[in-house]
Amino acid sequence: TVPHLTTHQITRIFSHIHVDQATGCWIWTATNNRGYGLTGYGKRGQFQYVHRLMYAWLVAPIPKRQRGQKTPNLDHVICENTLCCFPAHVKLGPPKVNTLRSSNPCAVNARKTHCTKGHLLPDKPNKWGERKCMVCHYARMKAYKARVRNGPRREEFLAKARAYYQRKTQG
Repeated sequence: TVPHLTTHQITRIFSHIHVDQATGCWIWTATNNRGYGLTGYGKRGQFQYVHRLMYAWLVAPIPKRQRGQKTPNLDHVICENTLCCFPAHVKLGPPKVNTLRSSNPCAVNARKTHCTKGHLLPDKPNKWGERKCMVCHYARMKAYKARVRNGPRREEFLAKARAYYQRKTQG
């Protein structure tokens, strides 16, 4: 929460904000960390993300992390500009929704509905946490087994198979 900002703090913060007339974004022009604006606020030497500070000051307090839950994220839903600190351009939401809206590889793969060969992918991950095309998986396994059965290591494969079945029938 941001209970009160002094006139000096407000002047200092807004001196580092440039308003983009085309998009309406409040672009932070001072220090940033991985594309998110930082400013000193609160305890001496402690930095805060500017978009979080502005949201907490002008809109509503950001809830604290509860045991067993993740801290809510402020998602840039309007402009996708991480340097924007205009509170109307961000929305408080769960981290999963924020991540799935992004363009990182996890989010891109989560949005996929078909494999590279056009087969339908399952909606949910299997017991190993993967969403892989079972048609392609079975085709790869079938090709692998044919290679092993008929390839140069055929005798080794048959010996292992015999040993396995003997253990199964004896035990």
